[in-house]
Amino acid sequence: APPMVNGRRIKMKYAHAGGQNPPIIVIHGKQTDKLPDHYKRYLEKTFREVLKLEGTPVRIELRSDANPYTQHEQGMTPQQVAQKRRIAKNRAQGGTHAEERKTPRRRPAGPGGGRKSS
Repeated sequence: APPMVNGRRIKMKYAHAGGQNPPIIVIHGKQTDKLPDHYKRYLEKTFREVLKLEGTPVRIELRSDANPYTQHEQGMTPQQVAQKRRIAKNRAQGGTHAEERKTPRRRPAGPGGGRKSS
């Protein structure tokens, strides 16, 4: 397993051939850009042994998945904008309040949690 970086595991999902001369192996995963150099050398050596490539340099390319949370830095998504409008519209119309409930809420049990003691 790859070493942990900043307390998080680097997740390598899959690898495929990316080129022939020199042989390129493309590895996809999460946070692969933070993979230490010593682990890259280990992967290169392992691929060279398994694929029986003697005297040929093996190049490893690492590709990281896009961060799904970077969108939040740019502002709200269309779904969030629509939700905000619905909430504002509901508040403007009066909305529903706890006092106006059709069915009252159940009262919490008294001391002992409503259980009979034996």
